[in-house]
Amino acid sequence: MVTLAACIIVKNEENNLEKCLNSIRDFIDEIIVVDTGSDDKTKEIAKRLGAKVFDFKWTNDFSAARNFALKQTSCDWVLQLDADEILAEGEGAKIRELTKRDDICGAILQIHNKFENESKNFFHTNLRIFRNAKGVLYEGKLHESVINSLKLLNKKIINADIKIIHYGYFEKDKIKHERNIAFLKEELEQNPKRTHLHFYLGRDYFVYGNYEGAIKHFNKFLEAQKAINFLTIASYMHLGLSYMKQGDSIKSKEYLLKAVKIKPNYIDALLWLGEIFFDEKNYKEAAKWYKSYLFHQKQLKEKSDPSFLFLHYLNSNNLAKKKLAACNEHLDNSSISFSYSFG
Repeated sequence: MVTLAACIIVKNEENNLEKCLNSIRDFIDEIIVVDTGSDDKTKEIAKRLGAKVFDFKWTNDFSAARNFALKQTSCDWVLQLDADEILAEGEGAKIRELTKRDDICGAILQIHNKFENESKNFFHTNLRIFRNAKGVLYEGKLHESVINSLKLLNKKIINADIKIIHYGYFEKDKIKHERNIAFLKEELEQNPKRTHLHFYLGRDYFVYGNYEGAIKHFNKFLEAQKAINFLTIASYMHLGLSYMKQGDSIKSKEYLLKAVKIKPNYIDALLWLGEIFFDEKNYKEAAKWYKSYLFHQKQLKEKSDPSFLFLHYLNSNNLAKKKLAACNEHLDNSSISFSYSFG
């Protein structure tokens, strides 16, 4: 029988951990909780819910803590979770089916990020299930991953339609943001060839509203890129939004169009191209992009596409319909306006 462990690193997570563990305990063979210095009831909760709890001295290195967790389990597969996450209902059976496959070594899941203001909700993708094989280790002090060592197994890493719900954005944590920035800058100084870290620096700056910093690091990432990948597309998208926040519609359109050229169903870019042209009173062009958004948004709702790295505007169809109706009114095209105003 194939066995599966969940590995979680924690510190002072008494408000989150019980919900996290209850979402997985019915289908997991072993739960490993590595505590990095809690002074609340985190460890007590973990033990009560059947987890094996280990202490680890924090060294400002997420990979070190996660690799310590891997050493504590002999299960065949590992599910990586954070304490402020839960596995969506019904997803456990899908994970167990994945672990029966001989042709894969890992799976990239959808992380659905929840905000108190639901309009800010978005999802991103991350490798969270993998074989616990010899030599499989995390790399990176922050935004750590096992993907490089997994590639040595010569098996496939697949995109899976499996959802994890993340509640960590309910409040912006300035201390966490400053910590992440410091970690990333330190690692870039020590490992300048890890140029993908510029993407994550750009992303952290973007989330906390430092658009100048975001633009700087997304551009540094793109300058170092030799091939187009999912980070390239996400960089173009975030550059487009950063320039839009700065009021530069010309550069915003330039980068949003680059994202759409590579990935035509990138609904975030489609929506914001509509918004920019609408603000410019170019209603014919705006209508084109709103229609494209609605077409691809409907397809994605019916059958999700886990290849997106980030997706912020999966549920903005009401906004797009209202704006499309307004475009058509300006263009004196009432029949089309009516068809998109309802439903």
